[in-house]
Amino acid sequence: MNVKNTVLIAEKMFESQPAVRVDLGPDRHFLPADYHAALDRILAKDSGNIFAVRLVGKSFEGRPIRLLTAGSGRTPILLWSQMHGDESTATAAIADIINYLIYHGHKEEVDLLLSSLTLHFLPMLNPDGAFRRSRRTAQHIDMNRDAAALQTPEAVLLKNLQYSLKPEFGFNLHDQELSTTGSADTLTAIALLAPALDHEKSDNEVRRKAISIAAVFAEVMKRFVNGKIAKYDDSFEPRAFGD
Repeated sequence: MNVKNTVLIAEKMFESQPAVRVDLGPDRHFLPADYHAALDRILAKDSGNIFAVRLVGKSFEGRPIRLLTAGSGRTPILLWSQMHGDESTATAAIADIINYLIYHGHKEEVDLLLSSLTLHFLPMLNPDGAFRRSRRTAQHIDMNRDAAALQTPEAVLLKNLQYSLKPEFGFNLHDQELSTTGSADTLTAIALLAPALDHEKSDNEVRRKAISIAAVFAEVMKRFVNGKIAKYDDSFEPRAFGD
């Protein structure tokens, strides 16, 4: 999909956001059961069968973790959110995106997107932490430092999906603390990271692709949040899943 089409889809989604925004309550934190109930209400309107939904596992305390898949394109994408239970922004955004794709499933830009990509959404990967409004899992582990040890069932689930789905790109979606863009006083709206693969921050084909995607994303997002896009710290972290 070229940059022109990417801009078109971004503009359509931005224009539609007020109409497709999913009401998850007045608090930025919401319970896992409430979130899945909201998703079920959205999916009940999926008359075009855009989404396939399957239970792919459960958390340490037995809460369901579901994968929602749309599209038939040759490029598979895996997006997961809330591996830190107190970082709910992207989880809410995923609900809005799912609602958008269902609500506008008949439109040309949605057909273009779903014929180019296969989108796998894994929202609220840490439902136990979300239930407690806690960064860590029920085992008191920071899941984004569990990529190597794999002590949590949630991290194992994510790793297994990586092997089975073989995504071309993975998006580890986080919140961030309030920070400014560079030396300016403007608060950052979004920060992007193409993770380093070693302490020297070397590049390989995978990282170069991630940097290219981040560059295109930043260029498109300038239309909506110009001056509010930052680069996140890319120090090497061998225990992390990457972002």
